[in-house]
Amino acid sequence: PEFVGIGVADRDQYREWSDALSFVTEPNQPTEDLRAAFHRADDMRAFLFELVECRRRNPGEDLVSRMICAEDAGDRLTTDEIVAMAMLLTSAGHETTTGLLTNLLQLVLSDESMKERLASDPTFRKTAIEETLRWEPPLQFSTRIVSTDVEVQGVAIPAGSALALSVAAANRDPRKFVNANMFDPTRTPNPHLTFGQGVHGCLGANLARLEADVVVEVLARDYPTLRAGDDIIRKASPLFRGFVSAQALW
Repeated sequence: PEFVGIGVADRDQYREWSDALSFVTEPNQPTEDLRAAFHRADDMRAFLFELVECRRRNPGEDLVSRMICAEDAGDRLTTDEIVAMAMLLTSAGHETTTGLLTNLLQLVLSDESMKERLASDPTFRKTAIEETLRWEPPLQFSTRIVSTDVEVQGVAIPAGSALALSVAAANRDPRKFVNANMFDPTRTPNPHLTFGQGVHGCLGANLARLEADVVVEVLARDYPTLRAGDDIIRKASPLFRGFVSAQALW
């Protein structure tokens, strides 16, 4: 959030709004809960609208200021466009990156041999992060619109149809991965689909990988006795793979 232009003092409130924005993407939620979440998301939008207008008057070095100043052939982003982009960048990356980090830590920190390698071996950290992305993708599904009529396994899917594609299932396809149902932190190559591909590739993929690399290196190196506890509550979500709470032992 600070990179975007959101102050540290607003971090907790922004986290609540971000959680609400993630909640409204969940399927089959009670109507009243969705209505409340949409109201909190509207509060986030109002906060960002005010932030953008403030930066128009007093620009800084943050991303919002840079989006305000960006110009392409005389065309500039509107306030609504900047607000929408800020909501996407801060919320889409927040939930999924948190899921990646907690899934990674839960998988590797209780294994002493892996922890030692994570602290000192950049190549091992890279493969462990990629395997966590394959094994426990923070976002379990991706939605796509079919551009032409297709047939899959005898089922006709007309152009314009919306499909929910299971990234989690694709990442354990035995035709692509040897021992697909085994977590192997040294797996390479690892052609998982967690970040999508092509024009649908995740814009924040490299940032998420960098964040995970820095966090796990520091924790494994500076807190060698850190391990995952048994008091773990996973999200009851078909969309997001992560934790409601988890215990760390020192």
